[in-house]
Amino acid sequence: MVTERGIEANPEKVRAILDMVPPRGPNAKVNGKDSCAERFISRSAHRSLPFFRTLHKAKKFEWRSDCGKVFVEWKKYLAEIPVLAKPAAGEPLWVYLSAIEGAVSSVLVKLERSTQQPVYYVSHALKGAEIRYSGLEKFSMSLVMTARRLRPYFLSHPIVLLTNSPLAIKAQALAGFLAETVHQENEDPGKVYVDGSSSKDGSGAGVVLISPAGEEVKLVVRLDIRAPNNETEYEAVLAGLRAARNVGATRVLIFSDSQLVEQQMKGIYDVKDEKLIEYAQEVDKVREKFTEFTSSAWPLLRCLSYQEADYVLQEVHEGCCGNHLGAYLLSKKVMLAGYCWPSVMHDAQELVISCDSCQRHARFHHQPAMLMKTITAACPFNQWVIDIVGHFPIAPAQKKFLLVAVDYFSKCVEAEPLARITENGVLKFL
Repeated sequence: MVTERGIEANPEKVRAILDMVPPRGPNAKVNGKDSCAERFISRSAHRSLPFFRTLHKAKKFEWRSDCGKVFVEWKKYLAEIPVLAKPAAGEPLWVYLSAIEGAVSSVLVKLERSTQQPVYYVSHALKGAEIRYSGLEKFSMSLVMTARRLRPYFLSHPIVLLTNSPLAIKAQALAGFLAETVHQENEDPGKVYVDGSSSKDGSGAGVVLISPAGEEVKLVVRLDIRAPNNETEYEAVLAGLRAARNVGATRVLIFSDSQLVEQQMKGIYDVKDEKLIEYAQEVDKVREKFTEFTSSAWPLLRCLSYQEADYVLQEVHEGCCGNHLGAYLLSKKVMLAGYCWPSVMHDAQELVISCDSCQRHARFHHQPAMLMKTITAACPFNQWVIDIVGHFPIAPAQKKFLLVAVDYFSKCVEAEPLARITENGVLKFL
């Protein structure tokens, strides 16, 4: 009997209902429903953990309260199960990895009309020695399992890997950064550049770790929450500090482009917002793990003279690496390179207009200046166009003009020769 609180503890009925859930564990029956169901269900192993623990090596069946709660959640999820999308050949796909205490999961998604649609779900319940894996080992296991399960997708599509932890970075970069950071305590501290961003599509953080020897590790963290800019800046700081700590750094210099966050970490600004107070306290806990911690504000743009500005524009636009960008992209690329001056946009426009190659190879627009309008008639002789043609060589009766009428629908033509154009003559013709 199914109730709002769960299921009545009747072993036979419970086992019949739970037979719909993909069984896991060494004593589970392999009936083909396992791989089929988990493809369509997000984090199926995580959702079914209480069931697995109840059924695994259970001599006496016992229906626990967490099983009833999970069963109700299963009913709600299956009532609104998402529809999987079909990717086109060669289309870029994204893989999100997630790891919790008892299971690892992943989802393959595609971008469709600025929204991400699921393509395939993969989930695995940890057992035995897998439960004692570290966070990095769980993510590695999830990646290997996903790559094996979705091998056809990995071979025929560009794959972008995303995780909810800064631990999952390239092993070679991790080893190099670790070697450069751990064994050089007497040199300059490692640098961490962070930046948070918030928009209507979600929030995220970017982190760049630079060792004293110049080795770089870049991380991108996608946040599961939609937060204001100040909170995402704090999330970026926490992600950068945790990533630096995970690679073994003990001395760190962190750069943030948020003056508020930077001044609050230094203690110059007071933290009054309740949410930001929690973030500031969390930053204080993480910074205690470093022997040296210094924060600073952000690469300011260098202001160039007019002579230097002209040279930079020429190089970016048509230099050895230039590709004759338009004025807007040219000015943005100059600023991304770290340069700025008051008239950068105007100077970029002047350069593009005066560039001979840009003018010779520019695309020509063949579209009309105004949109064309289609004129239709409902039936023959419903709509006419009338025009006066002439004058022609004089014909008998001094006629030298033609009054012509054309029907829009049938293209029927009527014409009348006239000696001169008068109101009475046009009315008579009509």
